[in-house]
Amino acid sequence: MNDSRGHQVGDELLRDVGRRLRSAIDDGALCARFGGDEFIVVHDPSASSLRLGELAAAIHRTLAQPFTVFDQRVDVSCSIGIASSHLLVDTDELISNADVAMYRSKSQGRSYTTFYSPAMRIGLEEREALECSLRSAIEQRSVDVHFQPIIELATGSIRSVETLARWNLAGKGPVRPSEFIPVAEETGLIVPLGRLIFEMVSRQQVRWQSAHPDSELRFSVNVSARELAHSDWLSGIKRTLEETGAEASGFTFELTETALSSNISLASLRLQQLRDLGAEIALDDFETGYCSLTYLREMPIDTVKIDHSFMGELDTEDLDNNIIALVIALGRSLDITVVAEGVETEAQLAMLRSMGCDQAQGFLFALPQNAAAIEQLLWPEFDESTIGKLLGDQS
Repeated sequence: MNDSRGHQVGDELLRDVGRRLRSAIDDGALCARFGGDEFIVVHDPSASSLRLGELAAAIHRTLAQPFTVFDQRVDVSCSIGIASSHLLVDTDELISNADVAMYRSKSQGRSYTTFYSPAMRIGLEEREALECSLRSAIEQRSVDVHFQPIIELATGSIRSVETLARWNLAGKGPVRPSEFIPVAEETGLIVPLGRLIFEMVSRQQVRWQSAHPDSELRFSVNVSARELAHSDWLSGIKRTLEETGAEASGFTFELTETALSSNISLASLRLQQLRDLGAEIALDDFETGYCSLTYLREMPIDTVKIDHSFMGELDTEDLDNNIIALVIALGRSLDITVVAEGVETEAQLAMLRSMGCDQAQGFLFALPQNAAAIEQLLWPEFDESTIGKLLGDQS
C-alpha cells in the first residue's frame, strides 16, 4: 500500500482497519497493531474454538467492506492465525504460534483462518530456510534464466521467447518455480528477483541482437502484482534499459488478471507507461469473464494468452473448444494477438491452426531451456524442419 499509494494513505488505512477490528471483537478483548500491517487480538482464554471461529468470521466480514481513504476506494483482505494458551506456552511462544498459523492462512490465499497446531512449525521452518536461501541466491546472482519459444503458427517461426526464472539450490538441486515463486511473492523478494531477471534478459537481448542484427525476436517477461505496485519498479526498468543498452520495443510484459485487479488505476497507468517506452503488453491466463473483457476494452493490451487449462480437452467436442474459438475470434476483432499456452499434442496443434490461432507455446515445441540451447533453435545451426514437421507444409 505504501509503495502504490503513499505512506499517508497507508497510515490512514491502518487506523481505519484498527477501528473496524475494535468494532468486531468482543467487549473485554484487546486489539492492537503488532507491527507493519499486522494486528493482534487477545481474547479470554476460556473462549471455545467455535467462538473464536465466529470472531474470525466477523473480522473477515467487516474488513471485506470497501474502505474510503482520502476519497480513494481501497479493498483489503486479511489472513488470520489463531493460537490457544491451552498448550501451556508463555506469551512469546503464544504470539509465535499465532504467527505461524497466520502464515499458513496467507499461503492458502485471501481471507483464510487457521488454528495453530505444532505440526505447522515444520512447514514454516522449511519455508523460512527456503526464503533465506533464495535471498542469498538473488544477492549472489545465482538464479538462472530459461526461455520457452512461442511459435508463429502461420509460418512456423519462433516469434518470441518467454523468460522463466530457474534456481538450483546447493545440496538440493533444482527448486520448482511452484515452490520458490510463492515464497518470493509473500516475502517481497519477487521485486529484487524480477529486477535481476530483467537485467539478465536485457543483457541477453543485446548479445543476441549484436550477433544477429536482423533478428526480430521478442522477449516476454512476467510481472507480478507486487512488482507493478512497487514505487521504484518502472524507474528500475528504465535504468536497466539504459545501463544495458537493451531496447524496450523488444519486450512484452505479461501480467495476470490478478496483477491488474489489485489496483486497476495504478495498473492502467503502468501499462500505458510501458507502452510509451515502446514495449507491448500481454494479458496472461486469459479467460472469458467480465473482468478480463473489461481489461481488453480499457487497457492497452496487445496480446492475450489462453490459459493452459483449456488445452486438455481441445481435441474433443466440448465447451473448452468453444471458449478457445471465442477468444480467438475476439482477438481477431480487436486486432489482438492470441497465444495458446500448454500445447502438448499434435491434435491440439491441428485444432488451434484450424481455428486460426496466431501463436502457441508448449512442450510439443520445446521445454524451457537455457540460452545456449535456445540459440540452436533460433539461428543457422538449427534445422528448421524440426518445427516445420510439427506444423506441416505451410505452402
